[in-house]
Amino acid sequence: MVLLLYCREVSAVRVERVQIDRINPAAYNPRKEQAEFPDVEINVEYNASTDKFTVAVAGGVAPDIVILATRAAGAFVESGLVAPLDREAFGVRSDEELRNLFYGGAINSMYMSDDVYFMPTEVTTLGTFANLDLLAQAGLHPVIPETWEGLLEAAKRAVRRDASGVITKGGIVLNRHYIWPSLYWAAFVRQAGIDWLVNGEPQFSHPDVIRNIEFYQSLYTTEAVAAPNASNGTFFAGDAAFYVGGQYELAHMFNPERVRFEWASSGFPHFEGGPKVSTSYAWGMYVYSGSPVQRTAWEIINALTTPENARVWYETSSLLIPRAGDWIIDALGDDPRRLPFIHEFDFARMEIAHPESGKIIDAILGAEQRLVNDIQPVRSVLEQLDHQIRAIL
Repeated sequence: MVLLLYCREVSAVRVERVQIDRINPAAYNPRKEQAEFPDVEINVEYNASTDKFTVAVAGGVAPDIVILATRAAGAFVESGLVAPLDREAFGVRSDEELRNLFYGGAINSMYMSDDVYFMPTEVTTLGTFANLDLLAQAGLHPVIPETWEGLLEAAKRAVRRDASGVITKGGIVLNRHYIWPSLYWAAFVRQAGIDWLVNGEPQFSHPDVIRNIEFYQSLYTTEAVAAPNASNGTFFAGDAAFYVGGQYELAHMFNPERVRFEWASSGFPHFEGGPKVSTSYAWGMYVYSGSPVQRTAWEIINALTTPENARVWYETSSLLIPRAGDWIIDALGDDPRRLPFIHEFDFARMEIAHPESGKIIDAILGAEQRLVNDIQPVRSVLEQLDHQIRAIL
């Protein structure tokens, strides 16, 4: 039997006939899996985009397994092109037993259309990093505020400017490239007590959401503690006090050749008096609903994402497969700076994962540009954003 697996990127890793992104071949032992599936040859194709998956389906040559981001999977879930997770392949039958395969609230970042369609190869939660050296220089305690308001007050004390007013040491960094503004904004909407889409109506122009996103704009404008051109690289270089980023960036933070300052981590900020809600995203293995070997595909996915392999994955890349087990205790070691991202599973909700998520995210990115770069009024920008999303839907 030949099973085809589409992966998201090229990897130099080759483990006999099995190739999987970011697995360390020195630590990963494929003999167990290959003894379990002696008649299965896994052919791996890298750089397989969502468009390529769509074309392959249309051409009758779709892979049995495809790795997708949650933001891209919505269209395939709605069209029935990927199959719900085969619980029996993972040794469980009920939703409660399935939930017990994972840590804490991790499964809350996996439900799509009231079911689970993938086994994650990565679930990333968001949190806050702090440069303790800059906090000390500003006379601040080495404690990361839990609220946006507290973070702003600390950032105002930590920010440094040159004689012309240009920021030389940022108070806070929020990533503005790629999809990052959509991750922040999804949290801002949910921290207003609603969701971005309610009964088919977008909610970005809801009064409480407007207030939260006005706060976001103020970081760049009236408060001026964030530089519009700053990125995570700014923080890594030691040029900002706080950075709200992703769990996967722990791999960078723990590299002493790249990060040369003392640092700490905490959870994703929330507004005073409001709910603690953050955003998560995932990449995972999905099974093509037309595959003639669905059960085998899920069994192989189970074998590749066991707690044993999850530990290797996490220790070599900081990408978390949140499979429950004692392995996480050893993987975390004695360093508490990984823990906030694990605890964040209790508050994280999935990124915008809709069949039209690509267009919706592009609309959000455009709105964010108008707020920060053009300093347009928040209300009118968000009303326009809702209008755009209605047209997309």
